[in-house]
This record gives sequence, C-alpha cells and structure tokens, in this order.
Amino acid sequence: MHEAAIAQAVLDTALEALPDKDSRITAITVVAGVLAGVEEECLTAYFNELCKCTAAEGACLRLVIEPAHLICKECDKQTNYAGDGRLALQCSACGGFNRLEGGKALYLDSVEVES
Repeated sequence: MHEAAIAQAVLDTALEALPDKDSRITAITVVAGVLAGVEEECLTAYFNELCKCTAAEGACLRLVIEPAHLICKECDKQTNYAGDGRLALQCSACGGFNRLEGGKALYLDSVEVES
C-alpha cells in the first residue's frame, strides 16, 4: 500500500510547483522502475481520490515503467528486464553470470499546467 504515500507525495510536490493560485494541473508523469513495486491501478485510484477539491482534480496521471538491466559480468552483454518472466541468472551469449542494475527509480518527471 505504498502507492497511497507515493500518490500523496506526487500531488503535494505538483501543487507546490504551481506558478499561481489560478493554475490547474492537467497531467502528471511519474517514472517508476520495474523493481519499485508500483501498481498502476492502485496509484491511479489513490491519486484520483486525493486530487478531489484541489487544483489537480481531473488531472491525468501517467506512469512510465523503466526496465532494469541484466549485465553479464564476463562479456558485458546488456539485456533489459521489463518485469515479465524470470530473471536470467546466466548470460545468453557466453554463460557468465548476470548482475542486476537499475529498475528501482521513482520520481516525478513532469507536471502539465494550464492557467
């Protein structure tokens, strides 16, 4: 249920960034890594509820999921991991072991505003 806290933080940050009191937020883009564990439906539901009676009411919340990367320790081959399926422990090119990098990001990327 960390989506509630994320939705609140996103909304608070976006509202604080408004240029003036008559501005309205029309869209917000959040980037989350595939390993951040953010459930889009939950985040959207919390966000929509929290936005009621604020300058963000009716705003569109966009969630962009960034992949993690599997990088071979032997040959440096890089493969994206989008969260679908099992993690490949071994490199498909040379059989070396992969290390997992990234996929944990979580940040507010953009806020669209109209005055």
